[in-house]
Amino acid sequence: MTTRHLRFFRNAVLTLIPAMALPVPAFADLCRNPDVKVINDKSIAMEVRQIGYFDVCNNVWRTEDVPNTEILPGAFHTFHDDLEYVEGCAISQFKLYRRVFGSTGWTSVIWGNPLTPTEGQAVECMTGANYTVRNP
Repeated sequence: MTTRHLRFFRNAVLTLIPAMALPVPAFADLCRNPDVKVINDKSIAMEVRQIGYFDVCNNVWRTEDVPNTEILPGAFHTFHDDLEYVEGCAISQFKLYRRVFGSTGWTSVIWGNPLTPTEGQAVECMTGANYTVRNP
């Protein structure tokens, strides 16, 4: 091997080492496609924009953006969005970042109070998990 080939090999290796050290997104802790059914028990429509969920494993609230979804009084919507960092962890409560339709139109967007699931309370989050929360 010539000196030129050795330099090329050395430069190629040195170029690859930093790329191998880059952080790789973690997918092992991603709870894929759980069903989170939100029931609107209010007498007015609401629009959900984010879902907050309490990660029991790490004792922290986490947030998932969802498509802006209007839920009419007495109706429900099931969200299927992935929930990050909670694969195999229980979710004990949910919160809805939402606005409601009142007599003067849509209110500003606020976080609702924590809601304990009526179905799936303390169920480990994994593919196929089902949660039902009621917005009283």
